[in-house]
Amino acid sequence: MIMLRNLIMLTALFCWGVINYSYAEGVEVAKQSVTNEDITKLNRILNAERDSNNQTNRKAKDANFEQGLIYYRQGDYAQAFNLFFKANQSGHPKAASYIGLMYLKGQGVKENPDIAFGYFVLAAQRGDVIGQYWLGYMYETGTGVNQDMRQALRWYNISARKGDILAAPALTALGRVYEYGLGNTTKDLDKAREYYLKAANDGYLPAQQALNNLNARAQIVAQPDVSRFLIDDSDDE
Repeated sequence: MIMLRNLIMLTALFCWGVINYSYAEGVEVAKQSVTNEDITKLNRILNAERDSNNQTNRKAKDANFEQGLIYYRQGDYAQAFNLFFKANQSGHPKAASYIGLMYLKGQGVKENPDIAFGYFVLAAQRGDVIGQYWLGYMYETGTGVNQDMRQALRWYNISARKGDILAAPALTALGRVYEYGLGNTTKDLDKAREYYLKAANDGYLPAQQALNNLNARAQIVAQPDVSRFLIDDSDDE
């Protein structure tokens, strides 16, 4: 601690040339007193302290979110909201998504789609896959914002890039868009099946159900032409 204090004092002397010296004299003395090695040591100490503080803040942020998630799953939405709010203030991306969901569904807070939309925007900008999916959903359904299928597809696609179970809702949404040709999207059953299959392979039940329904409808084929097997009675006359 004493060494750190001395290094800081010497650095200040180097920068400002104070404490019983004129500016020029102070700089000259500082140049003689503070070596490059001293500056390097000071930077190393300050960087280590900064990294330690960042790690402490990150642990607190994660702890608030994880504890909030426990309360959320237990249905204690008031406690969950408070903890999610703290985590969100620290920049936790998933916390913003859950706050958005709570405003969207009226869980522990008054239902407010407009506020929900704002939190989904925040989560999406922070790179949260679930927040990106819900932002696409809000645009698709016109909830809390004017309906915009172009933006919906954009955010569904961004979310789907994750390529694992977290991206499954977005993959399923894209499958639905192409299966029914929503918005100005051209109906494409093959592409719909592809998206459903990706999500289904990750064990996402809604995608599995959608894929089964799509395949069942595709198996409805036209009746075969059996006219060539019929006997033409006119030949017997």
